Amino acid sequence: MAEFRVRTLDESSGGRGSQDEKPNYVNPSLRLWSETLDALEDCVQDVRRHLSTFRLIEKNRKKPAI
Repeated sequence: MAEFRVRTLDESSGGRGSQDEKPNYVNPSLRLWSETLDALEDCVQDVRRHLSTFRLIEKNRKKPAI
C-alpha cells in the first residue's frame, strides 16, 4: 500500500518548510478510496485478461477446419 503525504503550503510553493514539522498524512477515508481504486484497477485488468482469452477462443472457433 502506498503512503500518502499532504504537502504543506511552503513545500507547494517551493519553500522548504520547517525541518521539525511533522508530515501530515492523508485521512483514512482518502486512504480507503485509494485502496478501493487499486482493487477496481485489478478487477479491470482481470476482465481485460478474460476478454482477450475469450476473443482468442472465439477466433479459433471460427477458423474453418482443413
